[in-house]
Amino acid sequence: MKNWKRVIALLMALVLVFGLTACAGGGNDDPAGNDKPGGNSSGGNNAKVDFGGKTLKVAVWYEPEKPTLGNSDSEDAWYYSLKNAAEEYNCEIEWIIDSQENHFSKFVQKSLSNEVYADIMMCHSWNYVSLIDQGLILPVTDYVSGAEDADRWNQTTYVLNGENWGINPKWTNYTPTYYLLINTKLLNQLKLENPQKLAREGKWNWETFRQYCAAATDPSKEQFGVGCFMLSTLLKTANDFDFAVPDENGVYRNAFTYPATKQKGMEILELIQKMALEDKSIYGDWVDGQEAMDSTLNAFKDGKLLFAYYPNPDSLKKSGFTDYSVVTVPMGPSGTVLNDTVGAFSFWCLPSRSEFSAADRAAFWMEAKRTWDPADEEGYFEESREDRADELLDKQYINREDVEFLLDMGAEMAFLPAVSLNVGSLIADDIFGEVIRGNSTPSAVISTTDGELQSIIDATYNSKKEE
Repeated sequence: MKNWKRVIALLMALVLVFGLTACAGGGNDDPAGNDKPGGNSSGGNNAKVDFGGKTLKVAVWYEPEKPTLGNSDSEDAWYYSLKNAAEEYNCEIEWIIDSQENHFSKFVQKSLSNEVYADIMMCHSWNYVSLIDQGLILPVTDYVSGAEDADRWNQTTYVLNGENWGINPKWTNYTPTYYLLINTKLLNQLKLENPQKLAREGKWNWETFRQYCAAATDPSKEQFGVGCFMLSTLLKTANDFDFAVPDENGVYRNAFTYPATKQKGMEILELIQKMALEDKSIYGDWVDGQEAMDSTLNAFKDGKLLFAYYPNPDSLKKSGFTDYSVVTVPMGPSGTVLNDTVGAFSFWCLPSRSEFSAADRAAFWMEAKRTWDPADEEGYFEESREDRADELLDKQYINREDVEFLLDMGAEMAFLPAVSLNVGSLIADDIFGEVIRGNSTPSAVISTTDGELQSIIDATYNSKKEE
C-alpha cells in the first residue's frame, strides 16, 4: 500500500471514507438489494459502529495498497490506522487483490448477479462513468460533506453529476501534475529570466510563453521552443477548458462548439496554429502517445527544446541529466485559477452490493484513512513539507528552489476531474495534428469533427440520460 500522501502521479488518486454511526452490521434497506445511505448513521456524529466481528472485504488491483510496516513513516501510520479502525469498529479486513482487468470484470459480474464482490473498492476514472450509470457504486457526498473534519476530505476530484463518488483525504504538500520542464542550459544561453519568478508574480501567461518559445527557436540548429507532446492538455488545463462540458440539463456537449465554452477551445487552437506556423516554435506534430513522448524527451535532453512535458522526472534525474528546472503551465486568456485537470485517477468507493450499510462502511473507512497517528489526538499523520521537499529533491529535481516553487504553487491548486473519452486519434491528430501541420484551420477542424466527437461524448456520458 502507499499512504494517501504518497499516491498519485499521473495517474491515480487515493483513499476513502466516512459517514457515521449506527446499528451493528448495517444492512440493506432496499428490497432490490441496492445498499442505501441511512440507518442511524449521521455525518456529524462521532459514535462508532460495531460490526460484530464480521469481515469487510477491501478490493484493489494494486498490491502495495495493502499496508506493510517498515517501508516508510507514512505507510506505518496507514498500517496502524487501519488496525486501529478495525479494533474500534470490531471487524476483520479481507484484502482482495487481483489484476485490474479481473478486478473490474469480477466486480461487474458479481454485482449484476446480486452478489457481493467487495464492501470497499478501488475504482478508476476510465470506467467509473459506466459503473455509476449501472448503479454499481454509491455516491458518498453526504458522508464526506457532513463530516466534522469535512475540510480535510477531497470534494472536487471524484465528482460527477453533482455527486462525490470517492472518499479520499486531500493531499498535503501537493505538487502540480502538469508542468513544463525547462532546459536550463538553453535558458541561460538565451539570457532569459527563469519563468518561475513570472509564475509567482502571476505574469506567466500565454503571451510570455509564446515569446520565450519564439526566442528559443532556430531552425538552422533544429532548435525549438516546446515539444508537442501533451501540449494540448497543458494548454486546456490552463485555459479552464475540457473537451466536453455538461449543459444546464446535465447533458454533455462538445466543448469546441458549445456556446459557453467554444471561445476557450478556439483560443487554444489559435495559439497552437500561430506557434506552429508563424513562429515555427513547436517540435513535432503529434500531441499524444509513447513515440511523441520519447521524441520530445530526447530532443529536450539534446538541448533542442527550451520547454517539454515529461511525466517521469525521477527517471530523468536517474539518467544523470541535470540541465533542467520546472515551471507551472502558463495561464491562458480565459483561465482564472491555475488548477490541475486530469483524466486518469483512482479512488476508493462504496459498491452498491454489501451486507453493511453505506453509512457504516463510510464511517469505518474514513476512520481508517484518517491515517492514525498515536501522537496526534486528532488522528492525522501528516508528512512534513520539509520531508516532502527532501524526497522531491532526492528523486526528481536538481535544485531546492525547484521543489519549493512546486510546493508553493501546489498549495494553491485543486485537482479536478477531466472528462474521460475514448477518442482514439480524433483529438490528437484530426484536431490538433491537422492544425499543427497546417493542413487545416481551427474553425475547419472543429466543424469536421463535431459530429464524431459528440457521438463519442453521447455514448460515454449521455446514453443513460437519453433512456
